[in-house]
Amino acid sequence: MKLNDYNLPNWYEKKVKRQKALADKRILLLSLDRSVAPPEGGRKNLIAVNADDEIIWIADLPTEQYDSYVEMKYSDGVIRAESSNGFVAEIEPETGAILKTSMLY
Repeated sequence: MKLNDYNLPNWYEKKVKRQKALADKRILLLSLDRSVAPPEGGRKNLIAVNADDEIIWIADLPTEQYDSYVEMKYSDGVIRAESSNGFVAEIEPETGAILKTSMLY
């Protein structure tokens, strides 16, 4: 699936909030319209795309209800993403799998 075809609820003007370029992909944190309540299942807004903007993976959320990612940083070979429900997820950049979650506060 192409990035522009991704049907993310409340994707704010198809903008990208943060991105990290790696050798064969870009990790994107998609900007959300926070004035609109999220769906119960959350909004999966952390994704990886290749050079052709084909989606490689979509990261799961650390919690299942009303969650989304609000910040992302890449260091020491791991993506650290903060969620709106107060969790930090350590994510494997090759697969998008959550390696570990912890409370932010």
